[in-house]
Amino acid sequence: VFFKQMMNTGAIDRLQFSLCFARPDIASRDGTEAGSVTMGGTDTRLHYDPMVYAASLSKVGFYTIHLRNMYLRAGGGESAFTIGNNNGKDLLQKMQIEEATLNSGGIIIDSGTTDTYFNTKYNNEFKRLFKQITGFDFFKGPVSLTDEELHQLPTIVFQLAAADPVGDEDYDITQPNTVIGLAGDDLDSKHATDVLVAMPATHYMEYDKQDDKYKPRIMFTEHGGSVLGANFMTGHDVLFDVQNMRIGFSESQCDYDQLVATSNDPNLTLYPGSPYRKSTMYIAPDPPLKYEGSSTYAPIGTVAIILATLLLLLVGLALYFKKNNHQYQPARESELSQMDNDNEIKAGLDDINDETEVEFDTP
Repeated sequence: VFFKQMMNTGAIDRLQFSLCFARPDIASRDGTEAGSVTMGGTDTRLHYDPMVYAASLSKVGFYTIHLRNMYLRAGGGESAFTIGNNNGKDLLQKMQIEEATLNSGGIIIDSGTTDTYFNTKYNNEFKRLFKQITGFDFFKGPVSLTDEELHQLPTIVFQLAAADPVGDEDYDITQPNTVIGLAGDDLDSKHATDVLVAMPATHYMEYDKQDDKYKPRIMFTEHGGSVLGANFMTGHDVLFDVQNMRIGFSESQCDYDQLVATSNDPNLTLYPGSPYRKSTMYIAPDPPLKYEGSSTYAPIGTVAIILATLLLLLVGLALYFKKNNHQYQPARESELSQMDNDNEIKAGLDDINDETEVEFDTP
């Protein structure tokens, strides 16, 4: 491994490296900034917040973590931090999957895998909770979404088991409720220093310019372990600390070009309060809002009307073609499913709370 060779030759003094993956909106044939790689540690100038540490279960082979819980958060948001009651943690809805089942076959973080692949045992519960929140099924294939609809889709939040402290943490380990990226007592009193990693819809849905549609980039196909790929890591500086058996996370834009442009500023800091800290976060309502008329958050009446309208339309077309002695070929089931899915999305997202942009600037 390259960074181990650097350690052996004295080029770096710590058996660590970090990856910070950016996700630019526009790609160029001449090259597009993809983030940064740091050997021998991490560049804190990239960080929005102090780095928090999850336990790495193996010193050799894959980087394996222990997944304590998974949540979905209504309304979206790109950060593990939200504004509202308990930093918005009231809005986290826990997936009802046993911890042993979550970790069935092991879970690895693999930057060489583009997408994220879950064990098949996640499938039913994830899709149940997704539909409860949105009012429509999770996507089976490409789907048309506006930018607003995309950002209103639920954010997946992972709770990773914490690493043992080693003394170099840049925060007060005894005050987890004040640290962005830690579970805190208000979410999990038994594991308050566990790490929270947010995966917004912009990371699990990928736009295909050719089709002008979004495709899901999380799959529930694995019969063994799960793989958290590059889209899980995106939007974070991720430190692989082999010698201390931990994996660090700090939210970041991973904007290396901006870092280079401001590298001569001795006062540069990218922690909260910096002019550089600009992030879209979901403003949690107080109390959380629910859709009216349905305990499952689904606009059932609207969906029923849409389905009834489609049925009447198909019947009318059938009668018309029969009357005119034409052979009528009904739409394929997959096409009807896509039509229903698109209409359900429009209906369900109308009732989801709007995002608000929050700008963190130095007073």
